[in-house]
Amino acid sequence: MDHNNLYSAALSDLPDNEILQKFLNAELPGHVYQDFYAYLTVSRNHPIAVRSSSKLEDSHYHLLPGCIQHT
Repeated sequence: MDHNNLYSAALSDLPDNEILQKFLNAELPGHVYQDFYAYLTVSRNHPIAVRSSSKLEDSHYHLLPGCIQHT
């Protein structure tokens, strides 16, 4: 969030769809990609589970993961 200056958007009163768009437009720092590829290299023969902990998915309006409409 620091890398993309997202704290102000996340803590703002902007509509959820505008906050979501800012997060979708954000880029991960290069070291995150390097770490992820390194992990995949050593674990490529094992399944990987990914869980979202998005505040937008876990809010009062979206009680279950996957309720956000992705376009």
